[in-house]
Amino acid sequence: MNLIEQLGGYEKAKLIVDKSPCKTYTYHNHPYQKGYIRCWGRDGKDYFLVSDIEKALLEYRRQHNIFEVGDKVVVKNDCLIDFADLILNMKVLTVLMMTDDGFIRSIEAAGLFKSSLVRHATDEEIEAGKRLEVK
Repeated sequence: MNLIEQLGGYEKAKLIVDKSPCKTYTYHNHPYQKGYIRCWGRDGKDYFLVSDIEKALLEYRRQHNIFEVGDKVVVKNDCLIDFADLILNMKVLTVLMMTDDGFIRSIEAAGLFKSSLVRHATDEEIEAGKRLEVK
């Protein structure tokens, strides 16, 4: 069972992260104190760092092609699109807004584009700041 499942699903895990005062806090999954967040010691019970939950949420979104505000995306290799500036096809873009009908607005590009034309950027692409060729 993965971390997202242990926490009761994607929405529950996202709520834990959203309610956490900081990423270094520890989420304590105790049967009598559901949703208890603490920032001290481990004693062999089910404790999860909020930053680990955040990483699991991102991996879940990558696997299920779900985009949220703040996610880093790149244009798919086989879907190079003609933004006002072709250089944007190589850049890592940051999701600024999502529409209900599947369009994304990014911080770096003017206008909206279909979410089907992009994929989540890999950690390596985010570090490099550009789309890397994936075969």
